[in-house]
Amino acid sequence: MNDLRMQRAVLWFIVAMGDICASFGLAQSASWAAIFGLVMMCLGAWGLLHVRREIKSQTAILPSMMEDVAFRYELWRHNGRIDVARESLLRKRGAGVYK
Repeated sequence: MNDLRMQRAVLWFIVAMGDICASFGLAQSASWAAIFGLVMMCLGAWGLLHVRREIKSQTAILPSMMEDVAFRYELWRHNGRIDVARESLLRKRGAGVYK
């Protein structure tokens, strides 16, 4: 599981905890809990939008990157982790390993 997908999972957890906290705050008439829950939900949703945008941008360029044999080899070496394979490819191209 790559880093963006782990971030997405954590942000969904924050949104769910915010929803639970807001529901508790409304049910128990605890305004601080309701406000805290709403803030958690809003910040988690804002983070999810940014992570989703980054995932979409990565998957949009993936087909063109798959045409590169060196990238496919690095992807195979790093067990399908696109971000690690891309960093490794850029580092090796900078060092002159790949042309």
